[in-house]
Amino acid sequence: MIEGCKIDHHGRKIDTSKMLFLLAGNFSEVRDARTKRDSQMGFPTGAKAQEQTKYIDYHTELDNAGMVSQLVGRIGTVGELAPLTEQDLENILVQNAIPEYEKTWQFLNRELFIPPSVKKRIAKTCFERRTGGRGIASELAKYLEKELFDMELKL
Repeated sequence: MIEGCKIDHHGRKIDTSKMLFLLAGNFSEVRDARTKRDSQMGFPTGAKAQEQTKYIDYHTELDNAGMVSQLVGRIGTVGELAPLTEQDLENILVQNAIPEYEKTWQFLNRELFIPPSVKKRIAKTCFERRTGGRGIASELAKYLEKELFDMELKL
């Protein structure tokens, strides 16, 4: 489907030749492998110095990290973004994840309050586990699970 073909999906014809596909993820294994490979003591010399100034072959790195070769071969361009910081994760929590739960609390005629220390702890946990933005939802759900369950029992 990524290559630009015509497919039949539930009785609908879809032409993917003019679609842009973006594949995104937290490929920390790729970054870790590169860091381990490139770490050394002192200044690089000779072949090692030349190797560090070379082009990074992301396709090979994705392949080595375990991504299916058939998929890697169909990705035309690979770009690497900077990893999320704890503050980035806290912003995602406050601006995206919490408002979703606030809607549920409003539906139940309640007000949602999450202490700042809990927000920081959730962001820190996701940062340390390197689960990125996706980990935010599960960590927040763990924190709110009992309260939400108790509220729904009272309905």
